[in-house]
Amino acid sequence: MAIPIEQKKLYVQLIDSILKDDDTIQIIDPYKVARARKKLCMQLIYVLLFNYQKATLVNCDSEDEIIVVPLKLSPFRTLITSIVLLLSLGLLSLPLYWKRQWFVWAFYVPTSRYNQGGLVHIVDRYGRHFTRKVTRKNINSEWAWKWISRKWQTLHLNPNVELDCSCLMFQFHKLLYIISPDCSTVNQLRSLDDGITINEIMDLSCGISSDEEIFRQQLFGLNEMELPVKSLFLLFFQELLHPFYIFQIFSVTVWLFDEYYYYSACIIIVSLCSIIWTLYLTRKSQKRVKRLGILHERVSIRRENGFIDDAWASTLVPGDVIVIPRNGCNLACDAVLLSGTCVVKESALTGESMPVNKQHINRLSTDRKLDMASDASHILFCGTEVMQARNFETELVLGFVIRTGLHSMKGVLIQSIKYPKPTSLPIYRDAIHFIIALASIAMIGLIYSFVLMAVRKKPFFKIIIRGLDVITIAVPPALPAALSSGIIFALHRLNAAKIFCISPQRINLAGLINVFCFDKTGTLTEDSISLDCVVPLHENEPFGAECSANSPRLRKELKIGLASCHTLTRVDNELLGDPLDLAVFNSTQWNLHEAGGERFGEFESLAVSVITSPQYPPDEIGVVRQFPFSSSNQRMGVITRALEGRNFSFYVKGSAEKVLPLCSSDSIPKNIYVILENYTSRGYRVLVLAYRQLPLKLAWHKLMKISMTDIEEDLRFLGLIVLRNVVKKVSSSVIQVLNRSNITTIIVTGDDVQTAVAVARECSFCYNCDLRITSSVEDFLCSQSFCDSGQLAITGTVFNHLDAKGELINFLKKIVVYARMSPDNKTRLIELLKESGKNVGMVGDGANDCGALRAAHIGISLSELEASVAAPFTSGINNVSCVPKLICEGRAALVNSFCIFKFMALYSMIQFTSVLLLYWFGTILGDFMFLYIDMFILTVLMLTMSRTKASKVLSTYPPPLKLASFEIITQVTCHIFIQLVVQITAVVIFINSSFYSPVSVEEAEHEDADILPISTIVFLVSSNMYVIHAVLLAQGPPFRQPFYRNVPFLVAIVLIMTSNTFFFFSPNNSVLQFMEISYFPHIFLKLILYSITLISLFIGWFMEIFVFKNNCTDAFHSKYVQRNSLNTHV
Repeated sequence: MAIPIEQKKLYVQLIDSILKDDDTIQIIDPYKVARARKKLCMQLIYVLLFNYQKATLVNCDSEDEIIVVPLKLSPFRTLITSIVLLLSLGLLSLPLYWKRQWFVWAFYVPTSRYNQGGLVHIVDRYGRHFTRKVTRKNINSEWAWKWISRKWQTLHLNPNVELDCSCLMFQFHKLLYIISPDCSTVNQLRSLDDGITINEIMDLSCGISSDEEIFRQQLFGLNEMELPVKSLFLLFFQELLHPFYIFQIFSVTVWLFDEYYYYSACIIIVSLCSIIWTLYLTRKSQKRVKRLGILHERVSIRRENGFIDDAWASTLVPGDVIVIPRNGCNLACDAVLLSGTCVVKESALTGESMPVNKQHINRLSTDRKLDMASDASHILFCGTEVMQARNFETELVLGFVIRTGLHSMKGVLIQSIKYPKPTSLPIYRDAIHFIIALASIAMIGLIYSFVLMAVRKKPFFKIIIRGLDVITIAVPPALPAALSSGIIFALHRLNAAKIFCISPQRINLAGLINVFCFDKTGTLTEDSISLDCVVPLHENEPFGAECSANSPRLRKELKIGLASCHTLTRVDNELLGDPLDLAVFNSTQWNLHEAGGERFGEFESLAVSVITSPQYPPDEIGVVRQFPFSSSNQRMGVITRALEGRNFSFYVKGSAEKVLPLCSSDSIPKNIYVILENYTSRGYRVLVLAYRQLPLKLAWHKLMKISMTDIEEDLRFLGLIVLRNVVKKVSSSVIQVLNRSNITTIIVTGDDVQTAVAVARECSFCYNCDLRITSSVEDFLCSQSFCDSGQLAITGTVFNHLDAKGELINFLKKIVVYARMSPDNKTRLIELLKESGKNVGMVGDGANDCGALRAAHIGISLSELEASVAAPFTSGINNVSCVPKLICEGRAALVNSFCIFKFMALYSMIQFTSVLLLYWFGTILGDFMFLYIDMFILTVLMLTMSRTKASKVLSTYPPPLKLASFEIITQVTCHIFIQLVVQITAVVIFINSSFYSPVSVEEAEHEDADILPISTIVFLVSSNMYVIHAVLLAQGPPFRQPFYRNVPFLVAIVLIMTSNTFFFFSPNNSVLQFMEISYFPHIFLKLILYSITLISLFIGWFMEIFVFKNNCTDAFHSKYVQRNSLNTHV
């Protein structure tokens, strides 16, 4: 029963009132409220649209958001649909196959219950429709049942409902969705990262039994990421049922009935070759994805009885406890580090080339839930390489498995490749409209042919065949393949430039980018960083004097802090870690030793590492506890103890904003902020170092459980660490290129605002423009009057303030520098820019930018790998030169799609005009004439036209966004009119010549006289028109290089025109007879007809240059554009 509109309004009002009255809404920003309201209303729309009594929204406001509706088979609809299918000889089953929602409507009705063996209708967030079968699975594990049912308990499941140990579920994109027993909720089955607390992890850290592992495998499945490879027969069948090939089958059937045997045979051969090639590429891609998911690792699993079991990695389940080998391994799951430390190379996931240190999770009793982002320093991710694992004495390095299979981080990468997000471009929507318009024109031609032949009393069968033949001509079946050809060539050129892509459809999106965001460190600046100086605090001396890191003037605590406050480690005698930490430590000239060995005595079982000073006898300091750097806290810390000492010291290193408030006021020099601004305004990166002595009564076991926040108070300021991060040579020129091409450029970084502004000025982000720095909310309020005329640099604090008030979107055009931004802030900024209607690009080194890279329309990760989960694009060259290259290729691919589409539309109209003209005379083109046009002219021109390379310079304006624009429609219409006039003029001149001898329609219809001389005239003139319009529409500068630099296209034009000229002026020979071309000796008539086509070329050239401002054929104009465009080559 449908829901009335009044009830819909009440429902929407109820949603609004709930959202407004909710006490928790005060801590949620307005944008999240708006999105929540939108999602709830979307659910209601589906209820109304499909008349669904039960529509469940799952994974609201996430990438995996879906709407699920249970279905039941409708006998009445099934009967009606079966009758219709029978009457249509099964042809109407094709639309039901192409449109899943039509299939659902034809056979099923929604219901309120989920039934075993029934279907569910799934609609994803992109509007795609699917159906999946519901199955029932027994849950033999008590723990697994509790883990699943806790979702239902939070939703106030009726306690009187009797639960059995089985549940209904369905699989979508290889992920399981669990249905609650009362069918009230549907939840995606997630691994242990979904809401598990630290306490629960510790309670389960003893491991599970082999029997329990088997039970959990029944629920979570094996730890496999190998997506099934479809059989060749199934792939062939699916490809054959594509609308493109169905139309090809229809066309070939019509041509066979019209006795075009040779032409039909060639089309069948070409189509089969195309299908085989597509199957080869699809199979190759599927095998590549399958290889990514293959796990051949052996793992050691600790059981609950303490026994170590050796097994294949595919048997792992969430809850297992694995042993990490000390010499390293490849991770086959996501695991929380329970004990020890690991050095991990995560380039496969984040693009970060430097190894990172992973610390075991704090065993302090807490009900805090595990957070995959904030606890990343304690989590080992699947697909990464553990280079080294360490622990005290002979203790094992243990990891608690939280995610396996496609739920793991590597599984996310495989999922993104196997099930990519659809890209919606206006050109594809406009293409459908153009095809509809061509189909409408085809219907006019169909009516014309029916009426003409009916008046001439032709056989009914021939009337039908010739009418359908008009449809196959007016609607080009090769259009989908033609549109994708430009993307294929662009993808090949990007691979040659070491820019790799896992989502080719996004290449066209790159051509529409008008805002590009840049990370700073490692992206605009060099990966390497050098220590410029240390500014120590000396008693009774003015603060501000510079010293080197190994200066004897430094106090002992400062020396120890410089040498110990890091997470560096040695692997194969090589010091690895953050480049910043490496620069500082190497400047101290101290030595770092791995803990262990007789030399360090009790540090054998206490210290993570030991550092020794260069002098003799050396100071020996043990690092007993490390607190890794956190992007949200902007600081790190270590706990140390001297070899001969008794008490522990705590050192903190981080940003001035976060560390100075933790220091006692009496230890901070009065001119500290003046000194800070002096360095940061010149582009230096400045860190603050502080320390404190921990109480003697602090026991060792408490020290291992204590949190950083418990001890970072009353710190003593030690000094400043001043680092120089040199800007990459190419950064400034790339930013200038983008700015001059009217692409807005923005810096988004976690560094200090003054440092970010210095880099912004050096790289021309704020070229010839005032820039106001607002590091606090008060500064911003004072600068609002400045916003009308200048640009702003803000910090994460100001960003959060404006975002919470919903005012940030009003200032996006003025802000060019975002400093002290957390990873979540970066992602939020990208979302806001997209909401404001911008096409956003983002480039970063991948370490802290993964969320923003994935959120952007175009995300580029600077990584050495060909594929990364961090972004759809990966650059193997570690600088931002990839940005203009990608934009150039994106614009070229987009323009190529426009050019190909216009050419295909004109090809259809030229041939459509030719056929209708010849129908009037009762004749048609010959079999080999059609073959010559489609195989030798169309296919060759289409493929070679797409090979035109991208321009080496970025124009100051982007390509057109819509295909259905007034200019393009007018352009195509004018060219259609030109070819129409040329063909009609040629026919009129020929029938008024002395060579022409009229043939009655009855004679023309005789099978022996089917191809008349008039067919030759139309064929020769139209053949030239195809080439002429290909040249006129081969748009070059400013987005692509001139067509004459496309050698294959130029050679194709020369060969085709030579062949056409041969047919025009060749004496009578066997070639003309084979092509069914009539010979006539009137050379003057031939010259007139040939000249008409050349005159159309000059008319079209004049129209393109001076009417449509298209510089595709004007060499002089292209040189002018290059001279006045950006001289910086990409």
